[in-house]
Amino acid sequence: AGSIVAYLLGITHIDPLRYKLLFERFLNPDRVSPPDFDIDLCERRRHEVIEYVRDKYGADRVVQIGTFGTLKAKAVIKDVCRALGRPPEEANSLTKLIPNHPKMTLKKALEGDPENKIPPSEELKQLLETEPWVQEVWKYAEILEGLNRNMSIHAAGVIIGDMPVAEVAPIAKGAGDEPITQFSAVPCEQLGLLKMDFLGLKTLTLIQDALDLVEKNTGKHIESNEIQLGDKPTYDLLNAGKTIAVFQLESPGMQKLCLRYGINRLEDLIALIALYRPGPLEFLEDFLARKQGRKAIEYDVPEMEPILEETFGIMLYQEQIMQVVQVVAGFSLGQADILRRAMGKKKKDVMNEMFGKFKDGCLARGIDEATVKAIWDKIFAFAGYGFNKSHSAAYGMLTYRTAWLKANYPAEFMAAVLTGELGNSEKLSFYLKECRAMNIKIMPPDVNVCDASFSVDGPNIRFGLVAVRGINSAFVNSIITAREKGGKFKDLLDFCERVEGNSVRNMEGLIKAGALDSFGLRRSQLLAVAAKAISIAKDSRKDKINGQMSLFDMLGGGEQNASGGLDIPDIPEWPLDELLGYEKELLGFFVSGHPISKDQAIVERYQLNDLSELVQLESGTMVRIGAYLTGVQQKTTKRGEPWVILNLENRETSIEGLMFHESFAKCKEQGLDALKPDSVVFVEGEVNRREPESEDEVVEDTEKVPETKLFVYRVVPAAKAMDAYTSEIHLRLQEQDITEEKLGGLR
Repeated sequence: AGSIVAYLLGITHIDPLRYKLLFERFLNPDRVSPPDFDIDLCERRRHEVIEYVRDKYGADRVVQIGTFGTLKAKAVIKDVCRALGRPPEEANSLTKLIPNHPKMTLKKALEGDPENKIPPSEELKQLLETEPWVQEVWKYAEILEGLNRNMSIHAAGVIIGDMPVAEVAPIAKGAGDEPITQFSAVPCEQLGLLKMDFLGLKTLTLIQDALDLVEKNTGKHIESNEIQLGDKPTYDLLNAGKTIAVFQLESPGMQKLCLRYGINRLEDLIALIALYRPGPLEFLEDFLARKQGRKAIEYDVPEMEPILEETFGIMLYQEQIMQVVQVVAGFSLGQADILRRAMGKKKKDVMNEMFGKFKDGCLARGIDEATVKAIWDKIFAFAGYGFNKSHSAAYGMLTYRTAWLKANYPAEFMAAVLTGELGNSEKLSFYLKECRAMNIKIMPPDVNVCDASFSVDGPNIRFGLVAVRGINSAFVNSIITAREKGGKFKDLLDFCERVEGNSVRNMEGLIKAGALDSFGLRRSQLLAVAAKAISIAKDSRKDKINGQMSLFDMLGGGEQNASGGLDIPDIPEWPLDELLGYEKELLGFFVSGHPISKDQAIVERYQLNDLSELVQLESGTMVRIGAYLTGVQQKTTKRGEPWVILNLENRETSIEGLMFHESFAKCKEQGLDALKPDSVVFVEGEVNRREPESEDEVVEDTEKVPETKLFVYRVVPAAKAMDAYTSEIHLRLQEQDITEEKLGGLR
């Protein structure tokens, strides 16, 4: 992104002059090692780029990089148990005592890891002292831990050689017979091979899918690089923190930061992305205070102001560090980059050598020694945190484009988001809830209307047929091909005859999901005759191949009714609970209603707060809500104590309730019928807006946790609400009703 030539050729869309990007950060005459070539590509078309490069440079000179999976703590325990013939239950009993952490080792699991606040495991220690089988497993696991377990293909790395790669590095065949290096990335680079990272970025695919839907739905053709900056609805959305599904801004922490930051230009997004990382977050409050005028902005020397004014006097980007060194000490940008990298990697010998040059350069420009030291200390402090501005600028542009699509074409954008999560039921459900929060109606699948993926129907989103669980893409393509060739399906028999690859299982999935509702029959009726319809259609196709009578002839001819001539039983529709259960099972959400409806009167009588109100309540507010319990996830604290996450929802919204150990223990004492999934419950608890640090209030993936949470203290099934919440009864009686007989009846 820092290349003016790449920008002028249309390869990149970020103006490096406007956004002060430096090509020297990427490549300069003083650099001794090759730079990182990171190229983000549409995820779906990455293979086309690899094929193009192979065609251009030669298939023997373009090879994907191999990578090795290692035996980490949990994996090595399971593998050793398997090799020793220990049952899976024993392996699981050990692995559950090993904390989830990327850098976890067997030693850290046993002895603790103060740096990551992981205490020693007394339970593991006791098992090792008392259980011979654990001692044996642990002995072998410690020997094997860290060894290579398997070989696979690097997610992005591709070698492009100026000679056949096999002459320099050993080559193997991958799972799909594609050539891969038997060296990992670092040895390949040490051999002098050029490594390119072709990164398949889902966001680029999402943007293109959304723009395609915009054109299909409105007739407007928009190229992504034509999206105009300065769009007010976009900045309104960003400043409201409504950034679920917006690139880089989806996490609850980012949503909160958007509310505080005040975003009104692309530079703000670029800074936001650079700020929200472990290092720079340490000076976030200082940055915001300067930006909002609550703290004075000062510069050590006037020459630093043009460089640092956009970040309010703070060195946020690596490029700023390089420019500061250039203007105050007279370094070339290449020399400045060497200093930046040495500081970032804490190379003291290089830093000591370059400090002398830095000091001499500053003194020669009239800067006093105290100021020289102050500038050096600041450079040193920020060198390890500074972010590559070219990277942040490119990501900032993608962030803006996704926000623009969400603000201006919400249905098309969310349909593309949902399509990108096909196959991930958890994320699909998460984004379906976001659609509901955006007042976008999700319409059920329909074989006469739907595409394979999610599509747009006016202001609404139509469910994609591939998203129906159990329905494979080949069968969906067969449905769409038949519809495009012969028009809409008239009835069940017409559908069965024209669509190839049909089966009772496929039909059952479509029927239960509501995809055949347009045939005018109840779902119970459709399922009752599905097998018969498939059988008749199969015979009809055979007869047509043999040149015999048509389907209508076989059925006796004449006018066809909605059933296509099938003998349809007059049976009632399934009970609402059953019908909704099938929808939830196959689609991930309820379409025809909501299970909470049957207990709505009880909910309205005994709840003190509505679920949708919680986002507006102050943290610490005590509430009692009525909700539908869709799921219960049991967790374990670092101390081995059980707690649960409750997935709660009503018609409008959803929330996660966190029931920690003490409350969960009380609930178990009273019987676990209150925590039965797929039931209406009353939940008492406390609204909480901070990130849980645990009870360890630990939620493993905070990206997926709603910003507003509920600490749950008590759960009461709807059936027991009257007993739980009725402490006394007040009766108002007319004088004529106060008789011994009537009062006796009240007792």
